[in-house]
Amino acid sequence: MSKINSILIAKILIFISFILFVSSAIFYYYENKNLVNSKQTKSLDPTQEEINITTKGEDVQENLPESNGSLENEVVPIEDNNLTNNDNDNASSNNQMEPNYVPDPNFNVNDNSNEELGNELSISEVNNNLRNTIQDNYGIKILYGNETSGYRVGGLQTYPEEDEYTIQSTLKSLANLMEVYPYGFFQEIKAGGIPLTLYLINSYSESGVTGATNAFNNRADISIALKYEFAESFNHEVLHYIEKFIKKNGDNFNSWITLNPFNFKYGSINGNLSYNKTFSADAPFVNNYAQASAEEDRASTFEYMMAPTKASCLNKEKTVWRKAEFIAQKIDLVFNTVSPNVTEYWERFIY
Repeated sequence: MSKINSILIAKILIFISFILFVSSAIFYYYENKNLVNSKQTKSLDPTQEEINITTKGEDVQENLPESNGSLENEVVPIEDNNLTNNDNDNASSNNQMEPNYVPDPNFNVNDNSNEELGNELSISEVNNNLRNTIQDNYGIKILYGNETSGYRVGGLQTYPEEDEYTIQSTLKSLANLMEVYPYGFFQEIKAGGIPLTLYLINSYSESGVTGATNAFNNRADISIALKYEFAESFNHEVLHYIEKFIKKNGDNFNSWITLNPFNFKYGSINGNLSYNKTFSADAPFVNNYAQASAEEDRASTFEYMMAPTKASCLNKEKTVWRKAEFIAQKIDLVFNTVSPNVTEYWERFIY
């Protein structure tokens, strides 16, 4: 091979190497650009949602004696009709039951007068005034009556609550419930980019659904069926709302599963592991519904933390107590309106 041919081949090989290098660089650039854009889209997409739907059947049970029920491995499939949360079969769509506790009896709600400046107000006007007061105090939006017409969540249709007296009773209960949360608590979540709209409805198209939380990246909707007991449903859904704020602030609940019995998997229900079935302080779950998922476990535990009386499963060092402490510490860590030096309402049974 002549010297000229060798030089030519060398130049060709160098040219080919250059082309391959440039091609690789271009491919790497666009591949990483697509990955970055994909991550950005996932984190910024305002339509991304997380839906939690709560069903009827398991509520906080008060003043019940402990039993010696054993924690046997009796597993029931998750689709069991007993897998539900609020167990108030006596409530009806025409008779809204008052919450079984009133955290702040001094809350100034004008119960006995519908008069203002000498003019008698209709019940709808009184309700609207009360609604406006709650909205102004806590930075949330409240819809009821025909304002909720057409609202759907998780494939479920909702039906409006049309009884003004039920709406008034619920608004008064809501005002009292909001009082036990720290000052500025809901405003902090709103300022963090997740404003809340509360839908007070009569019922859902699926029987037994008591409430739902539909949390997006830039807002959250909570809907509650007023045909069931209100206080438990509200506090349950609020914990889902709180979790959305915690996650948006970069924290997580990854270590939660370490609090469960060895080899337990969410989705299989064992009544012998539930406090409201065994009344054993050693039960690791408050009810069957808590065994459906980690999210429902925390929300159901929070119901017990907000209950009027202490359940024995919240005794110090018990599993449910450890779960309650986990929730309280996580809220302390993330919220500026909550201080570790102050015992909040939900902490009164654990500290």
